[in-house]
Amino acid sequence: MSTTLSLPPGQEKSAKLLRLALDRAATEPEAVSAFSLFRRRVLGDGSAEFWLTPDRRAPVIDDPGPRMPFGKHRGRLIRDIAREDRPYLLWLAPLAREPLRGKIYDALEAAARARQQP
Repeated sequence: MSTTLSLPPGQEKSAKLLRLALDRAATEPEAVSAFSLFRRRVLGDGSAEFWLTPDRRAPVIDDPGPRMPFGKHRGRLIRDIAREDRPYLLWLAPLAREPLRGKIYDALEAAARARQQP
């Protein structure tokens, strides 16, 4: 069975990476590395964690959540910052624009709920 992959011109390397990621003959490290490179090239991010289904038919993506796009915590998960540097997010939230502001408040609320649980 063959699958046609439509990508913009100049994306031949990206198509090769995706084919390798889904190739059942590739080793697990090869497939994981290829899919990670594909995500960075085509989607512009490397933030999502993923693995392949046991039969290697498709990648399974587990997005760990939004990341801080700037500042001293650039690249870190906002949920981790909410647990470790709450004052920073409390200072930043009113100054941030949407959708970042909403993500910050969501992370602060989740961290508060986690602290209240025994």
